[in-house]
Amino acid sequence: TLKNFIFLLSVLFISIMTALAFSENKVALIRWLFWLYFLLTLASIITALLFPKIVIQSGQGGVARWMGITQHANELGAQELVSIWLSSNLFFLSKSKFEKLIILFAISAAFYAILKADSMTSFITALVITSYVCYCYLFWGLNLSIKLILYAASLLGFLVIVTFYMSASELATTTLEST
Repeated sequence: TLKNFIFLLSVLFISIMTALAFSENKVALIRWLFWLYFLLTLASIITALLFPKIVIQSGQGGVARWMGITQHANELGAQELVSIWLSSNLFFLSKSKFEKLIILFAISAAFYAILKADSMTSFITALVITSYVCYCYLFWGLNLSIKLILYAASLLGFLVIVTFYMSASELATTTLEST
């Protein structure tokens, strides 16, 4: 408990200092946080591949769940969720094609880690966040008829996921957890 308290307190102070240092330049803040979370993602994946007995836990029914360099698989899912949120925003803010390529790799790696962590709450939330960020940057200024078509397509995709992937009770539980 003491170790976790010290770790979380350190993270809190680092976060506050970073936010204060980049308060005038939000793109730089997102870029620095992106790189930190990208390195955490890579560290979690590499650690899970090299030391599976240490960082992979058996869950319910003997299902193996990655926890990476965190203490629980759901923490890895939450870490990757933040990584996807930062990556999605930075993708639209960046002007470098090379950086955009790295960002797409980071998003893929984060989704891979979420799936290996078997954190469906983080997976669904990551899909929602990615969709919302894309909507804000790409479709915010479109006219109403195009927005209605996009909403209908999103609803149809959601129904396909619900029909073939989750039951109604799982969907309600996951939605409440995500909220």
